[in-house]
Amino acid sequence: MHGLFCYNIDSPDAPPFEARFRTYAAPDTLKAALESESGDLSRLVLRRSMANVPGKLKWIALAGGVLAALGIPARGIPFAEAYREAPASVWACVILAAAAAALTLAEIFMRRRRSGKEAETAARARADAAALALREQAGIPEDAEKADILVVRYRGDEKHQHVPCPAEILETDLFTREDALCVFTGADVFAFPLEDLKGLRSVDRAFPVAGWNKPEAPSAQKYRDAGVTLRGGLPASLRFCCALDLSRNGEDYRLLFPAYELPVFSRRTGLAAPELPERAR
Repeated sequence: MHGLFCYNIDSPDAPPFEARFRTYAAPDTLKAALESESGDLSRLVLRRSMANVPGKLKWIALAGGVLAALGIPARGIPFAEAYREAPASVWACVILAAAAAALTLAEIFMRRRRSGKEAETAARARADAAALALREQAGIPEDAEKADILVVRYRGDEKHQHVPCPAEILETDLFTREDALCVFTGADVFAFPLEDLKGLRSVDRAFPVAGWNKPEAPSAQKYRDAGVTLRGGLPASLRFCCALDLSRNGEDYRLLFPAYELPVFSRRTGLAAPELPERAR
């Protein structure tokens, strides 16, 4: 069975199986515009978030300096004597004071350099406009539903896959057109004829994952019930997932997706939703 959106790391030049179902590929100009605007937005967001880092480190340095000062003998004695009795504390105070001064300058510099909220809002608007232009070019209908799928990179053959890196949780749009389930990945459209769909099933295999696209926190109970495990408040893995099976010209394929998207896939395909493995609690 061929995996859709599953790529063998050892065969990077092999054509992906989903290419057989591609019905639309975005022009390079539109993809380049979206990548450029999205990159600008990411840099502005990162710069704004990083602007507070020196200030936080400054206060840590000052607190460390106070703690180090507690190890210096009482005031009123010559510096040389204080240095002889507690050299480590003296040096710690000097170093941390210098660090605090440097971090204060860095904080001032980054705050002056930081783009304002207006620039970030404008960049977001440009990125949204580029994404909208691409959607309009691809003809994505208004009733398309957001749904995550899994992008898996593996080693070995298809029957004995070793997954050395987290699977990407990719947000897509699902819709039906001309008796086919269509998946829009943000640049390309893939159409899977409804008559080729064989069913939905659960996959009792764990996948480490990266990324999160939902507005709700991954700690929400509905995601935990769908097999999402957390580490530090972020998604770490899926205890199980689901697959959409299809067959064309005598070859079988599967499309993997998180179990929390099962209602969307069932609704869009008209296929019965399977029973899931024991839920995570």
